[in-house]
Amino acid sequence: MKNQLGFIPNSILYYQKALTHKSVSLKNKEGLVVSNERLEFLGDSILDSIISDYLFNQYKRKDEGFLTQMRSKLVNRKSLNEIAGSLKLHKYIKVNNISIENNNVLGNAFEALIGAIYLDKGYNFTRLFLINRVIIKYYDFNFLETVDTNFKSRLLEYTQKHKKAILFETREESSTERGKQMFIATVLIDSNTICEANGSSKKEAEQNAAKIALRKFEIT
Repeated sequence: MKNQLGFIPNSILYYQKALTHKSVSLKNKEGLVVSNERLEFLGDSILDSIISDYLFNQYKRKDEGFLTQMRSKLVNRKSLNEIAGSLKLHKYIKVNNISIENNNVLGNAFEALIGAIYLDKGYNFTRLFLINRVIIKYYDFNFLETVDTNFKSRLLEYTQKHKKAILFETREESSTERGKQMFIATVLIDSNTICEANGSSKKEAEQNAAKIALRKFEIT
């Protein structure tokens, strides 16, 4: 594992927990489930903070909208899954009867790993790790700057151009996967249901649904 990270951990326990999915059903002496979910929560915040700081200093002339879009390109679920794959985290993650590739297990473990590094090494070390071992190494900023990932905006432009009525119906449901709330967005065009998709937030669900709709209309 240290070959993938490029450093030797102080406390291996943080990293073992970061790579343990709740499906393994491990419990501590108090009977509480041992998994990476709490570390994932922490790592998500740390990752967001470091990425925001990096973009703020990297793009000194760009406005809030540009910075927000760039951050979403760097920390979306697909991107995090790919980064985790590049770090070969799949070799170390402990799961039970769950597909690592299809359930965002990789991306969630990466966030948990960031939480583990933060607790083990501190914020400044985590920041340098992310910049040198992840951001600079795996992200192509020239490409990301030109990629439009606002699928909902593109779909709205398409429907307006072709004089079609569009409606997003989004509902909130309980997620059976992780016990958290899940949003499901349905796209209706001219009162016809086109597709639906889910996400961890209303915005993410609608973006995912819009992406599918664009593909149906062969707009890439």
